[in-house]
Amino acid sequence: MRVLLTGAFGNLGLPTLRELLRRGHEVRCFEVPSRRTRKRAAEFGKQIEVIWGDIRDARQVHEAVAGQQAIVHNAERT
Repeated sequence: MRVLLTGAFGNLGLPTLRELLRRGHEVRCFEVPSRRTRKRAAEFGKQIEVIWGDIRDARQVHEAVAGQQAIVHNAERT
């Protein structure tokens, strides 16, 4: 299943991401770019697709959800 995971590299997101991959899902991560999140994303290499953006931007959210079959929403507004 194609799953969009928001907040993929946070306290809730990382264990969720690992479990989704363990179960064989195709995971697209939607995350705010920062030094920390880019470093964490790099640890997964080509196992995941990452869309860098802001959950408050409707255009970016529309792009992130396109083609996904499920969404796991862990992102928070700051």
